[in-house]
This record gives sequence, C-alpha cells and structure tokens, in this order.
Amino acid sequence: MDNVKKFRFHFYYFLIWLLFFQVARLFFVLNQNNPTLSLSINEFVKASVLGTKLDASITGYFCILPFLLFFIGCLLPKNNFASIIFKFTHYLVFTISILLIIIDAGLFEHWNYRIDTSPLKYLKNPNEVLASAQSSPIFKLLISSIIFILFFFFVFSKFLSIWLQNKFTFRLKSEIYIVGFCSTFLISLLFIPIRGGFQLAPINQSAVFFSSNPYPNQVAINAPWNFFDALINQNENKNPFVFMSDKEAKTLIVRRKEAKNYKVIDTTIIKPNVLIIVWESLTSKIVKNLGGLAGVVPNLDTLTGQGIFFRNVYATGDRSDKGLVGILSGYPAQPFGSIMNSASKASKLPVLAKDFAKRGYSTTFMYGGEPEFANIKSYMLSGGFQRIISKNDYPQALQNSKWGVHDGQTFERLLAEIKTEKRQFFYTFFTLSSHEPFDVPMKTKFEGKEEIELFKNAHYYTDQCLGNFLKEAKKQTWWKNTLIIIVADHGHILPYSNKKEMNYRIPMVWTGGLVQKPMIVDEICNQTDIPATILGQLSIDSSQKYEWSEDIFDRNREAKAQFTFNNGFGFKNFKTEYVFDNTYKKVIFKKGNLEGNLLNKGLARQQLSYQDYLDK
Repeated sequence: MDNVKKFRFHFYYFLIWLLFFQVARLFFVLNQNNPTLSLSINEFVKASVLGTKLDASITGYFCILPFLLFFIGCLLPKNNFASIIFKFTHYLVFTISILLIIIDAGLFEHWNYRIDTSPLKYLKNPNEVLASAQSSPIFKLLISSIIFILFFFFVFSKFLSIWLQNKFTFRLKSEIYIVGFCSTFLISLLFIPIRGGFQLAPINQSAVFFSSNPYPNQVAINAPWNFFDALINQNENKNPFVFMSDKEAKTLIVRRKEAKNYKVIDTTIIKPNVLIIVWESLTSKIVKNLGGLAGVVPNLDTLTGQGIFFRNVYATGDRSDKGLVGILSGYPAQPFGSIMNSASKASKLPVLAKDFAKRGYSTTFMYGGEPEFANIKSYMLSGGFQRIISKNDYPQALQNSKWGVHDGQTFERLLAEIKTEKRQFFYTFFTLSSHEPFDVPMKTKFEGKEEIELFKNAHYYTDQCLGNFLKEAKKQTWWKNTLIIIVADHGHILPYSNKKEMNYRIPMVWTGGLVQKPMIVDEICNQTDIPATILGQLSIDSSQKYEWSEDIFDRNREAKAQFTFNNGFGFKNFKTEYVFDNTYKKVIFKKGNLEGNLLNKGLARQQLSYQDYLDK
C-alpha cells in the first residue's frame, strides 16, 4: 500500500498544472480592458470547463519528462540526480509558460487573437510588441503578474519539497518491476489528454469553441498550448483554407480584364507626381464624415469635403507590414504571417514604385522608424524604391519617439525632399506617431490617461502635422501636378466596437492639384484596389501584374471587400457582410442574406490567395 501511495505524485503534479492554467485563464480575463470583451459568469464557467481539454493536453506534454524521471529516480540508490534534472526542467517550463501567459494577456486586446508564433517575427525588432504592451494598463498587468508568479512559485516549491526528498526509492527487485510497469502505464495514459480523447483527429481549438461570440471562445484557449501548436504545426507548404478544388475556386473568381474606367483627375497632366501618405492605425471610427468621433482629425475631416473621399474602404489586414503590401502591391494579407517577412516571396510581387521607376520617376520611401522592422527595407528596395529615408537619417536628438522620429519632423523632411526633386516623383510616406504607446510631443488635447484619450491625442497630433504639410505644399510649384493619396495602413480596435468589420474600415482621401472637384465615392472597395485604381487613372494597364487589385472606377467592377485576420476572414458588399472563422469552420457573424455563391466566393478567394502566397 505504501508503494501505491508514492504514485500519488503523478496525480497531484498533473492536478496542480491544471489549477495553474485555470488561474491563468482568470488572469487573462482580468487583464482585458476592452469594454466590448464582455463575459458573463456562465460564459466564463463554460470556457473554463471546455478549456480544460487544452489545459490537460499541454499538461500531458509537461508531465512526460517528470514521470519518466520519477521512474529513473526509483532505480537509483539516491535520486538526487533525477531530482536536480526534474527541478531544472520544471522551472524552465514554468518560466516559459509564465512568460507566454503574461505576454498573451498584455497583447490580446491589441492583436485580437491568442498568442501564436507571430511575436517571434518581431524578435529582431521587439519595439512593436513592447509598444503595444506599454499602451495597456501596465501597472495592473505588472501587479497581477507578480501575484500570479509568486503564488504558483510557492505552490510548486512546497509540493516539490515534499515529494523530492528520497521519496521514490524502491529497494526490492519485485518493487522495481512494479514501479516500472506502473510508470510506463501512467506515461502511456498521458497520451489520452494530449490527444484530447479517443477521437481520430488530435485535439485542436475547435474542441473548446462553443459560442457565436468570438471572445468566450478565445478565453477557452490555453495560451502555451496555442503557442506551441502554432510552432509545431506551422507549415509553409500546407494551405489550411482548402474548401473546394482549385478548378472550382477559379470559376468563382472572375479575373478582371482591362478596366472600362472613368477619370476623376486632371488627365491633361501626362506624367503627374504621386504621393501616398500611409497613416498609421487610422480608423474610420475617428472620422466625422464616416460616423466617427468628431474633432479628433479636423484637418482630415475638412479634406473629406474638398477632395475625392472614399467612404467604404477596408484594410486587407491588421498589421502595418500587411497594409503596406496591400497598398503598394495590391496583394491580400495572409491570415498567418506576412509575405513581407519572406524576402524571396516578397521580391516576386509587383510594386507601384517599379512601375513609376520604369517611366523615369524618382522613387522614395520615407518612414521615421526602423526600416529593418518586419523586413520593410528589403521589400521596398526590391520593389523599386531608389531611396529609403528612415530614422537613421535624422539627428539623434530628433529620435525622441519610442519608434523613432515623430511626424512633425518627418513631414517637414518630406516637404524639403520634394523641393529638391528635378523630375517627376513617386513618394510613399509612412507616418509613425499614432502607433502605440501614443506618446506625442504636443499639448494634450483630450484630457485623461485612458488608452482611448491617448489614442485620440496621437491622431490629433498626426492630423495637425498633415494639415501643416498640406498648407505649405499648396504653395509649391509641384502641387498642381501632384496626386496625394491619404490612406491608413490598417484600422484599429480603438474606439471599441462590437462589429469586427469596423476595425478594418478605413478612410481614404485623394487631394492635390490633380483633383479638380470634390467627389464622394461610396463604392465598397479594398485597400488592395489602390494600385489598379492609380494606374487606371494614369491609363497604365495593370491587369496582368496586379491580379488581386481592381480599379475602383471600373464601371464593370463588382463592389466588394474582403479582410483577413488570424485564421479567418471577413467579406462585405452592399447586400451582405459576414465573418468566417476557419478554426470554427463556420460563419460566426452574418448580416443580410448569403445569396447565391457569396460565401463560396469569399472562401474561394481566401483559398486561392493563400495558395498563391505559398507558391511564390
């Protein structure tokens, strides 16, 4: 009987890890500050109960080595060696789990999905992760993390001190046979929770999803399990969005031919200048004429009534590296990773700078941050930009932002650089100051320390910088020959909205001397449609190279937009909108009727675009 009691270690150790993950789930929920992430007690209980499946799965992995060391310790006269290895591996796994849980809790409301391998791509340039985390209530996260760590460090230490003091030695040979059999049996039992039961397919996130509301499903996910699952199963050669044969998918996606468009700019200028201003995190939710908050971006609000105002533009993805590729290459965002981070794949994309460089234009990319971040520099250079001006080209004294140089200085530099141009130019200017943590060098406009006030202040600052730039630009000789496009790299979760599509809806305004009269464009379109639309206005055929981009002013175009998020996508046209979660394998939000092949068209586009990414 005494020997049997020694095997209680296995059960207690397994149960403590389960307790650890249940408390981690509560820790995650308590550190979410987005008011739209509401969770009833019943939903939390259900998420906790169902989430135990993933908790048990990762616990099973964590227990294999300790159970094996238990057996080894039983065979040794003194089990100090096995105990030392066990303590080392246990606290290593404990530390990694703690880090993943804390990072996940700090980033979720900014990234909108549980931690996977995405942060790994920012290891060379960790500012993105740090800045996002810093915009959260860091004090609350820090205090709760300390309490969480100390509590479970004490629990595990107390447990290990009791069970790792020569408790496992078996003296009789018959006892060793018994412990060997029992240990083997218990280790083999671990594969049941690891696989999630006796079903044919191993457990995945779908096993814990239960609600049509995405957030309770996210609460049920185990952060370390999700991270290691993504790490192990990421496969660059496998398309997770296969819903039909490629042949059938291609019949649903009608490739456009040369557009029958109408002109909205002054066509008497044969080779006009083009300036694209990419505004960091600009969302329709702070643009007055899109039903957003008034007074946050007053200069942009004025421009919407003076230029060509696009009211229904949707970002292709949720990160800057995806948005830049969408704007300059007309290429859809990937739900996993980003094509910009693969230099070999990104080099095969068409880029607007190449088209202008071939026509004798000067091409420049300007950004106040680090050009190496997310492989921006490689993409821009291979994409035809002859010059890249980044934070390294400014004095150290001006590098006073978390990211680099604030928009006030970079807009001034933009104006100065354009003045020196001796020929037609194509510029892409990427703002910086409205990124988290929203620290801007101006007198506070919106009082308060809450994240939403900081967000509004940051955009107000960039808007003032833009207004000053345009005021001076109108005095320059190049103004009358220039088309200026102002568009966001992606939307933002702030101000909070219950509708996912609102986080992707972004404004776009065309201004400059080439715009002859104000105009409102209500066509639903994508950020990826920008290249075909620009080239269409310049009478340059783009149908062969920019196959995922459509001319917004094409009279025969079907007005629609599609955006991607982590393992899913959204679709919108004038009749309907829906959100498809590929983990859940179903539509989780729908408005209007999914008539005809609307769902299948969205599925087909997602399947073919991701396969195109894999094949590059």
